[in-house]
Amino acid sequence: LDIYGTLRIDPNSGLIIPFSSDPTINTSGQLAINTTGASTSLRFYDGSERALYVAKNKNIVLASSTLAYIGSYGAAGTTTILLMNNVRPLTLTTMYCKTDTGTAFVRFGDGTNWTDELNCSSTGVSDDGSIANNTWTMREDFKIQVGTQASNPNTITITTNIREDAD
Repeated sequence: LDIYGTLRIDPNSGLIIPFSSDPTINTSGQLAINTTGASTSLRFYDGSERALYVAKNKNIVLASSTLAYIGSYGAAGTTTILLMNNVRPLTLTTMYCKTDTGTAFVRFGDGTNWTDELNCSSTGVSDDGSIANNTWTMREDFKIQVGTQASNPNTITITTNIREDAD
């Protein structure tokens, strides 16, 4: 079955959707699964090619004054904030952070296990694609820890890509 074939229902497998690495979708009504690792998505065509991704960007902007008020943020201190207790298991697939000036570290965890630290800077820093401790179970604490500042950043912007996993 190629991406131009007809969708069919197999009595043993259910609905079978065509799939390939970076499929060409260019006719109204076409549907396919892109199996490319970094771009896994459900593709469809409605006059333009569209994609539904399994992972979503989540952003947070933290002010140094807020971090200092609710925690121990400072030259050698950190602040830990509980962000969520997700209803589904999740995987943190990428992290990126940027300050308005100076540097500060950021990491995510459950309070015991933490991801790699990103040393955020004004030029922006991205993880290397191999994040340690990057999975959470249902309703597990998902926390961010920010600290060890230099040159007093006023704001720290963190962008993550999070995939909700099967229960």
